[in-house]
Amino acid sequence: MKQSDCVIVPSREDATNTCAVEAMSMSKICICSDMAGITKYISDKENGYIFHSEDIQMLVEKIMYVVDKKEKQESLRKHARMTYEKYFSYNAFRQELMKIIEGK
Repeated sequence: MKQSDCVIVPSREDATNTCAVEAMSMSKICICSDMAGITKYISDKENGYIFHSEDIQMLVEKIMYVVDKKEKQESLRKHARMTYEKYFSYNAFRQELMKIIEGK
């Protein structure tokens, strides 16, 4: 994961892909099928890329864009990490658990 530029999640159905979450934790770019549950947290071209399930051409275009514009993806990488911090980090989990315990 450390040496990867991006992670591709081609799933037709997947609640929350742990590889995508791990990638976001490491400020990596995620390219995900619109059928993957993780896309609930991803906005296309803001903190990752989304393609329509089974649209191979769209997937190829997203991959080529990430490869060709690798040096221009820093903002997207930062937003991916921010998404991880907000929804998937230990602190986010702890805060949600505390809300449940406190009955809020």
